[in-house]
This record gives sequence, structure tokens and C-alpha cells, in this order.
Amino acid sequence: MSRENSFVGFTKLFLIASVFLVLFSGVVSAAVSGITVTAPNGGESWSGTQSITWTATCSDPANDYVDIQWSTGGAWTTIASSQYCNAATYSWDTTSVGDSSAYQIKVKDMNVPATNDVSNAIFTVDNTAPITFTFVSPTEGDYANKSQDYYYVNVTFTETNPDTCWLDNGTTNTSMSRSGTNCYINMTSQSEATHTYKVWANDTAGNWGNSSDRYVTLDTTSPTVTNVSSTKDAGSYKVG
Repeated sequence: MSRENSFVGFTKLFLIASVFLVLFSGVVSAAVSGITVTAPNGGESWSGTQSITWTATCSDPANDYVDIQWSTGGAWTTIASSQYCNAATYSWDTTSVGDSSAYQIKVKDMNVPATNDVSNAIFTVDNTAPITFTFVSPTEGDYANKSQDYYYVNVTFTETNPDTCWLDNGTTNTSMSRSGTNCYINMTSQSEATHTYKVWANDTAGNWGNSSDRYVTLDTTSPTVTNVSSTKDAGSYKVG
């Protein structure tokens, strides 16, 4: 082999090695640091699609990736992998997981899993609306006729994280008192009429449920009686 050929061969080998070193150096230097989960970070009640957010220092944004995972105290389950480090947000459809009040989120460097951050505290995922509305005493019976100017509504329902209740009479919504999953209100000074109403309840994650419609007729006016005389005139009675 000539000296010239040896030089060319060495030059080619040097160039290949140089390219390899550059590429390898890029992979090694592509590292994520300072990951901090900013949402959810504890105490939230989530439903539907929500944004997981984080901050991080990305040394090579084109090659730095993170994985996103959830846990309720056991193993970590991947929500999304190979997300750009500097994306800093991911839209998570929480209906893909079950309801629980023990969720945490982890964001970790895809290449160096030990570089990660976890939600500071647990948060809630709740995609189940309040259900099983039951009217209990002293609620007036459905389609009841009452000689009074008020009606009482007392209802129970099923919900893990109850928040508020509202009485809907078709025109206005009135806030109800609540104790756990029991809501109640006394609707006073009501007009003489047939009143239609239903109860709405929501939970801390914003899910709404409602009862069926109910009816109660209020009438405080006594009937007016007109006397009829016993005098008969031309085959009919006279009004006295």
C-alpha cells in the first residue's frame, strides 16, 4: 500500500471517528435538569382534559425528552413518553383513568430517569357526576296539593366529593343548604300555583347531576260558596 493511500485511508477513518464523536457527544450532553412539576401539584380536583405543566432546564431542546407518568400510590403508569423537554405542558384526558383522590404526577428525563419531579401532594380525579337523587321527608309528595304558601325540599344523592346544590324552578336557581350529600331548602312566600322544580348538584371537580322534575300545587284561598234559595220559580231555583 502506498503512503498516499495510507494517508487517504487514515483521513477517512479520522473523519468517521470525528462524526461519531460529535454525534455521541450530542447524545451525552442532551440532559435535562431542574425538572419541577407545576400542575397538578396537590389539592386539585380534576375532570375532563387538563394541562399537566412543568419547568425544566433543557441543555439541547432538540434532543431532550421527558416521560410523564401517574400513580395512586403503587406502580407508575406512563401517560406520554418522548415529550420535548421544553414543551412544558401536556393535555391529559383524565377520563382515561379511574376516579381517585390519591393521584400524583411524575415528569422524568427519558434518558436519565433519576432526574425527575413528582407532584408535591396528592390530587383528585373525578369524572363521575352526582347520581341517585332521592327526595325525603319533609318534602311534599310529588303532585301534592297543599293549603299553604311554602314548600320544603329535602334531597339526598350519591357523590364522593359533593360541593353545591341548587333548586331550579324553571325560572331561577336558588342555592340550597348542604350537609354532606343532603341538600335542603324551605321555599317560603310562594304564589298560588302549581310549582315545578328539580335539584342540581355538582362536585368539586365540576361534574353536575340533577333530579327528576317534581310538582306541588299551593292554594290558600278558600272556595266561595253562593247560597241557593229554596224558592222554585218556573221550574228552577232562584239564587238568594
